Amino acid sequence: MNCTIGVDIGSSSIKAVLFAPEIPVVLKSERRPLMSRFPSLIPGRFEEDPYAIRTEVFEVLLVLAQFAREQNHKIKAIAFTGQMHGGLVVDSNLRPLTNFITWQDKRGDERAPSGKTFVEELSGKTTHDPTGVGIHTGFLITTLCWFARTATPIPGTGPDAKIIGIYDWLTSLLLGRAVTDISSAAAWGMYDPISFEWRNELLEAANIDQTMLPEIEEPGKDLGAIDSIIASELSLDKGVHIHASIGDTQAAYIGAEC
Repeated sequence: MNCTIGVDIGSSSIKAVLFAPEIPVVLKSERRPLMSRFPSLIPGRFEEDPYAIRTEVFEVLLVLAQFAREQNHKIKAIAFTGQMHGGLVVDSNLRPLTNFITWQDKRGDERAPSGKTFVEELSGKTTHDPTGVGIHTGFLITTLCWFARTATPIPGTGPDAKIIGIYDWLTSLLLGRAVTDISSAAAWGMYDPISFEWRNELLEAANIDQTMLPEIEEPGKDLGAIDSIIASELSLDKGVHIHASIGDTQAAYIGAEC
């Protein structure tokens, strides 16, 4: 039986299902608590260990892959969803250069030298809001603006560094290249999902170079076959295809058949 794996990277747990779309039925599910948050940061900082998240996700994928083999099921595709707005910076080999800074982070509410908060400064740089939700603290664009305005360089960034969301990072690891999706990039505050363009005025205000932007695709798009080294590590067939991710809010609407 052909199956698909779906993985949700939440704020407190990892959830995954092995799904048979032809029936349709969930053949097996897995849930793991996520203990990746750094507890000793100063107030207002919310960061998690991306390697700890990777470990939990890979362990879940291994369990589902083993079950599929035992039941003679064939995994055809993998896709991710998860918590939105936050993100991390990775190098050309997708190794994290920063921690995963989550949507809960409050450094955007701190005061800039102008006396305004970083959110206020950034919001003043644009007159057009395609999403209708404004710019908020916890959005990746705001966090990166904080780095730029406080002269705090993002650790280790270089010419090949990429901005990425946490569930996009897992997609990228399985695929072998940095890729995001429209829902994720829009949730960072950096992307216009109506015109399908990056919001250049905000990128400039946050001192984000265009070279740091990952490939962007429609949610659900077939991105190609899994990286062969990762396939071997996860005991998956090299013919498994990876699909572009989607935000947890959008996934919830789809799941509710909206």
